[in-house]
Amino acid sequence: MPTGAETGVPMVVTVTEDAASGGQIWTRICARSNGFPQVIHSAKRFAGPTGLEEYVGYGVSMALRISVEHEALVFRSVGYSLQIGPLRLRLPPRLTPGDLTVTHFDLGGGTFRFTLEIVHPPPWPAHLSVRRIHGGRIMTSLLWILIAIQVVMGVFDTFYHLS
Repeated sequence: MPTGAETGVPMVVTVTEDAASGGQIWTRICARSNGFPQVIHSAKRFAGPTGLEEYVGYGVSMALRISVEHEALVFRSVGYSLQIGPLRLRLPPRLTPGDLTVTHFDLGGGTFRFTLEIVHPPPWPAHLSVRRIHGGRIMTSLLWILIAIQVVMGVFDTFYHLS
């Protein structure tokens, strides 16, 4: 996935047949307004729970649903999995980048508008993030005191064992 959130920058997308799997190999070159371009590789295969998956490497794949909306081709993620040898594990939402939607709209003349939207899941349920912890200030102060003691001991140990 692109590491930036820039809009209006050019992108080159190359799609090649993957004869070994019957799918496609995708290469995307994402320009950046100031900096080196990013290159993204993936492979789409006609497999998995929806019949279309995108493999991004290291055994990680994303099941996709495809539709046509307002004359645009839309890919939506419907789950991620990790394959380790013959074992395939569905990843829980908290361990994934989030819900992904990619839209390809044909502008004519061989150009496309490409949009990518990721909605990240919250790191923990909302009811945990708003919960008050009794004694929170005392624990925070105690934590910083313990960290300071550890740093002082580490500095002493470093200099003592240098000689």
